[in-house]
Amino acid sequence: MALNDLNKNAIAFKRLVGKTHTNQNFAYNEESVTSNVQMAYTTVFAQPILPEPATTSGLTNPYDTDGIVELLKFEVSIIPDTQIGTNQSQGYAIKLPSDYSTFGALKAIYSGGTFLNSALGRLQIVPALYGKLQPDGSTEYDPLLATSADVPITKFDPINWIIDTYSGILFVQTPPAGYDVSATKPAYVTAFLYVGQYLNDALTSGVTATVNVDNITIAQSGVTNNLYVIPDSIDGTRLKISTGSPLADAPLLADGFGSFKYGAIAPPPSGSSKSIIISTAPNVNLTTGDTYTLFVASGTTGFTLSSTPQIGTELTFADGIGNANTTPITVFGNGKSINGDTYALVNTNFGSFTINYNGFFWNVTGFTP
Repeated sequence: MALNDLNKNAIAFKRLVGKTHTNQNFAYNEESVTSNVQMAYTTVFAQPILPEPATTSGLTNPYDTDGIVELLKFEVSIIPDTQIGTNQSQGYAIKLPSDYSTFGALKAIYSGGTFLNSALGRLQIVPALYGKLQPDGSTEYDPLLATSADVPITKFDPINWIIDTYSGILFVQTPPAGYDVSATKPAYVTAFLYVGQYLNDALTSGVTATVNVDNITIAQSGVTNNLYVIPDSIDGTRLKISTGSPLADAPLLADGFGSFKYGAIAPPPSGSSKSIIISTAPNVNLTTGDTYTLFVASGTTGFTLSSTPQIGTELTFADGIGNANTTPITVFGNGKSINGDTYALVNTNFGSFTINYNGFFWNVTGFTP
C-alpha cells in the first residue's frame, strides 16, 4: 500500500503554504504546525554531509557523531486533535531523546524532550536524499520507525507513514482502530540529526588576522565583534571580545580556547566600556580598573581579585564550556569579602555570578545557577 492521492496532494499543498500535514480532514489553515520549503539561510545546511555515515565514519550507535550529523533514537508523541476516528491519530511530533541533555552533541543548546518543530528549522533530520542509494532503494539516512518494544515498522507497513524531516512530524495515513492505545503504534524514530553549521553560521565564521607588536587582532567577516588575543605574562593568553553584536551570532571558538556556549551571559551593551575576556591560564590575577565580563576557558579554575578595587567595579564570572560542576571556578576576594566570605564559586555547568564593589566589600548582584 502507499499514500493515496488525497494525502499526497494535501502534503504538497500544505508545505507550499508553510504548514505540515497531520490530519487528512484538516484544511491548511487548521494545521497548527508550520513547515517550510523556502531557503532561509538560518536553516540551510552549510557543511558537506557524508553519503554513507555508518560505512565511512562508523556512526552506528545512538549519539555517534562526526560533528555534522548525529545518530539518534528520537521519541515521538501523538499530536492532539489529529484523530480521524476513535483513538486513530494521524499526526506525531518527533522530539529529542530524554537523555539528550547528557549525551547530545547540541546539549548546550537543546535539552532532552525538545520537539524538533519548536526549533523552527534548527533541528532537522537529514533527508534520505543525502545518502548513497543502495541496490534495494534505501540509503543510510532512511529513518527507521519502531514501536515501544523496538519492533520495526517497515516503510511498507499498512499504516502508510511518512516523515517531514524539516519539521520533525510523522504522518500516519491509515491508523487502525484503537491505534493510539495500541502497543504497536510508533514510539521511536532512528535517524540522523544535522548538528553542523547552518549557512548563517558559515557566513560569519571566516577570519582574517593581522599582527602588531602589542596584540593580534582577529576581525570576523560579517560580525561586529572584534576578537583580540592579548599575550600577558601574568594572566596567560587572553581572548578579549569587544562590544558589538550579540555573541550568539558568532561562531564557537576552538584551537586552544575550547568550545564555548555563547549566550550563557549577555554581552556588554554597545558603547559600554566593558569587554569579554576568555582566559586559558590556570589562575588569573585581576588588576585595579578591570571591569570585564569573563568567560572562563578550559583550564582556568581560579581568579584573584584586585586588593584595591575601585568603587562601582562590576565583574561577571561564567563557565563558558560547561564543566564547572566537576571543575569549579573559585574567585578569591584578596582581602575583600564577597558577601561575607573570602571566596565565591561557580560550581554549576554554564553557571555565572556578578559582583559589584561598594567600597567595603564585594556584593553579589546577580546569579545564574
